[in-house]
Amino acid sequence: MRSIADSPAMRHTENAYHEMADNPRAVRLGMATDGFSPVSFSRKSYSIWPVMFINYNIPPWLSTKKGHILLSLIIPGPKKPSNFDVYMGPVVDELKLLWNGVPAYDVRPTCPEEQRRFTLNGICLRTIHDSPGLGIVSGLQVSGTRGCPTCGMNLESKYSKHMKTTIYMGHKRYLSQTSHMRGDCTTPKPPVTHFTDWYVLEYEIQQGVQQRAQSGLNRIPLLAELPYYDSLLIQNLGDPMHEEGNITKNLLRHMFGHVDELHHRRACEEFNVHQEAWPYPRSDGTEGKRQAPWVFSKQERDLFRQRISKIRTPTGYSSYIGGAFQHADDKIWGKGLKTHDYHKLIHDILPLVIHGLGSEELREAIYALSRFFRWVCAKEINMNEVSYMEEFSAETLCLLERALPPSFFVGQTHWVLHLVREVGICGPVHNRWMYFVERYMRVLKELIRQNAKMEGSIAAGYLVMEDMFYGSEFLSRLDPSAPLSSMADFENEELGEVPYGASIRKKMDKTMLHQAHIFVLHNAECMQSWLDRYSMDHPPKRRNRPTFLGYMGEMQKLSDQGQLPSDYPDIKDDVTNIIIGPYVHATFWSQCWTMGHHFRKQLVDVNITHGGSWCDSCD
Repeated sequence: MRSIADSPAMRHTENAYHEMADNPRAVRLGMATDGFSPVSFSRKSYSIWPVMFINYNIPPWLSTKKGHILLSLIIPGPKKPSNFDVYMGPVVDELKLLWNGVPAYDVRPTCPEEQRRFTLNGICLRTIHDSPGLGIVSGLQVSGTRGCPTCGMNLESKYSKHMKTTIYMGHKRYLSQTSHMRGDCTTPKPPVTHFTDWYVLEYEIQQGVQQRAQSGLNRIPLLAELPYYDSLLIQNLGDPMHEEGNITKNLLRHMFGHVDELHHRRACEEFNVHQEAWPYPRSDGTEGKRQAPWVFSKQERDLFRQRISKIRTPTGYSSYIGGAFQHADDKIWGKGLKTHDYHKLIHDILPLVIHGLGSEELREAIYALSRFFRWVCAKEINMNEVSYMEEFSAETLCLLERALPPSFFVGQTHWVLHLVREVGICGPVHNRWMYFVERYMRVLKELIRQNAKMEGSIAAGYLVMEDMFYGSEFLSRLDPSAPLSSMADFENEELGEVPYGASIRKKMDKTMLHQAHIFVLHNAECMQSWLDRYSMDHPPKRRNRPTFLGYMGEMQKLSDQGQLPSDYPDIKDDVTNIIIGPYVHATFWSQCWTMGHHFRKQLVDVNITHGGSWCDSCD
């Protein structure tokens, strides 16, 4: 399974609605929403929530690009929407109209005249958002006792009086009856059935509003009015990007001791786990803390910092991850890392640098978590592995329960259990996680020209950007789907040398000026015929052989006097310019792409630690 077209969710929709499946012009859409702060330097919090649609009819490498994302709604700030359905009313009406069909016109020159006018139908297959957005859009509870929309009333949770939050543990109940990790549990609870969104809605309607808290439903979403909503296998999807980033960040905070206060230790005693980490009474009446097996010691933290700072990765792989762990105060380690950095950390880097650090249970849990996320984020999914990975996800959470305290098991950690089910139904994650949404937020943020009317600036800028994009389709010399400069352009060997990075203009000294002149003189394409003539007139073994620069100077004089032999190459303007030499002032670049390879100054290479692909071995 490589794309959404191969997914069981798509096949189920096509089997349920044959007219939609038989119509190649029918539009398959996905809705995404998230909030962002448009003014980062402002002291006041401000949140704008755009609602956008992704067209799954076009190829996967185009559907998530800037020009193909359709901005449908801008929910103004300064706070997140308290009632999302109020703003979604016009959008839902348009989705109903699109489902019934709207008249459309095909402008392609190759389209026959009798097929130009047709009826356009469309369906919204899913909504994409992070955990707060899921609660806002779907009306389901994403925190508290019923904090898992998939498990619903079957969720096992417990409120911690010491940490003042709800903890989700006891994942042995999700293991199969024959799993070796059930141990000597005398009365294991049977595996739960999935508590789908539509079943929650039916339960709410049957039981009445008074049962809302028990069902985990705050309200019936307006999207439920769509005629096909109940037939979708999954209506609301979690975001693997945010779940992966939050879990990795939480894991690092526990390993570095950022979440290791007395109330966290008392929670271990409250849940009767990790007895070696329980607080002990001191002689002065206070409580002390022993070294927890999941917290790195001072020596282990120093070794972790040394290893991760020496890792060198290919260009574009990630940002400078090692720089986030170079602070003298380890309490701020990891600050400044982006979600994609956490993605690379848990996939490749953390399993390497963790070798020999921490407890054996912690390392085993990290290895299993890394393997799990690599499978979830794969570009191609083997359907025969889905059932095994569902069991493996429960085993991974059980390993994490053995290695980490209850403070680790918040809502995002439990949601890992359902990622495999979403992958098995909806296909690979690369067309439905929120990396492209976050990139599009950056585009919308750059459209703001006036802080007093930020939503209006975004709307006006989007209309101009949309007009430019679709207007460029009629210009054959422009490719609207490709950016003006990308890494693929730089890696093109036909482009020659392409300067890149920071630049500065300064005066060259005599040595540098002479070296640049000689290099261009011997390597320019227009000088190749003169190099051959120079070798014929002055063989390499001849004594008192003049330099090539002096030889070309004599040829230039003969050409100016009209005495250049006819069998010699012509001296054109470009040859004359090379003989004269370069300008004294030149622009110096920090990086350069040439012949498909990337070169940069040593100082730049030291600062960003990219460009290689190696790391020190862990003894």
